[in-house]
Amino acid sequence: MDRRFRVYYLVNFNHNWWDSHLDIGAIVYNENLRELQRRVPSLKITPNNQDDTHQKKVSCLNEEETMLRNAMSNLKYISWTKIGE
Repeated sequence: MDRRFRVYYLVNFNHNWWDSHLDIGAIVYNENLRELQRRVPSLKITPNNQDDTHQKKVSCLNEEETMLRNAMSNLKYISWTKIGE
């Protein structure tokens, strides 16, 4: 992780759907993931090193953080936490 150039978030792409088993086939998860990839050019997604399989570590260039936060704010069923504040 290079915090000089990138910001990092833990992102749950189908918040509340996973726990209730309503996201059959991961439709909500995949739609939210594709939308973030479309909106944020420098987006990188890696697995979270914990047991939480539906939560990913997401990063982007510092100058695109506002773009990332706006994109996440406009998606349904997504939650996030900034890492390293």
